Amino acid sequence: MIMLDLTVPGSENNTHYEGKDAKSRAGRRKSKGNSWGYVIMACSLLFGATYFLSLMLWFKHIALKICGAYWWTWWVFTLPISLIVGFAVFFMAWIGWVMVKAKPKSVHQLVREVEAKASSQES
Repeated sequence: MIMLDLTVPGSENNTHYEGKDAKSRAGRRKSKGNSWGYVIMACSLLFGATYFLSLMLWFKHIALKICGAYWWTWWVFTLPISLIVGFAVFFMAWIGWVMVKAKPKSVHQLVREVEAKASSQES
């Protein structure tokens, strides 16, 4: 079994980490990523809902009150901006979802990949 030296040079606590501790560290990283993913996803969806509600209120109280021959031109500005904001909200929610569903690799998985690459290059 390969042991990894994950100590900082000059530190007084020179311990070697093996698989048992690696799993607990991976679990802590995952839970931290999960919480930030939920925060990002919730904030983006909340912003999207707020934007949609304010857009509907604007349409009801301002856009429909405009009189004249060009009353229908409100969509020239509103539609492209709404599409850009909708895409940004979707993209941020997707980033949050990926953060929630990501599974970080443990130290053992990384070591096995490096060993496999090294043995394939030696052959």
